Amino acid sequence: CTVQCTSGGCTKACSRLNIAKRSIRNILDDNNDGTINSTDETSLGIRLGYMRFYNCQSDDTGGSYSSGCNSLRNAINTSYSTINTTVQGEGAVGGTPIRSALKEAKLYLNAHKASDAAKNCRSKFVILITDGADTYACSGDGTECDPHRYKNRRVDVAMVKELADAGYKVF
Repeated sequence: CTVQCTSGGCTKACSRLNIAKRSIRNILDDNNDGTINSTDETSLGIRLGYMRFYNCQSDDTGGSYSSGCNSLRNAINTSYSTINTTVQGEGAVGGTPIRSALKEAKLYLNAHKASDAAKNCRSKFVILITDGADTYACSGDGTECDPHRYKNRRVDVAMVKELADAGYKVF
């Protein structure tokens, strides 16, 4: 969907997905010059990776970060320009399995940390950017109108706490 909205004489694609993509681009373009390259990586000084959920027709059980609708697309230490290219090419189909995505992010961070020679001096974080609410937790059916949405939010918060208890901050 490329819904257009006009604000202050400027027209932008303002679907939730386009806003999420712009947010990621803004994070990666640290010097705000409109180009994402090694200058931004040096300036920001953060190694990044990218996971996404896509085309989920039911809750991904959170058992593997390398397959299923929640999956690792770019490993930690991938160039910002590659991550941006991957993100900008994404679409939105299916429901939103936030709890499962966070669970798989934890699996990946645990595996990455185990093989990181500098694990004692490097912090690891999750930045969750989504275009919707969790629609699959607690046996959700993938729709935005589930009458038990509050339960989904509660298990998402519990998963964030689990990440925090493992030493990972979530933004």
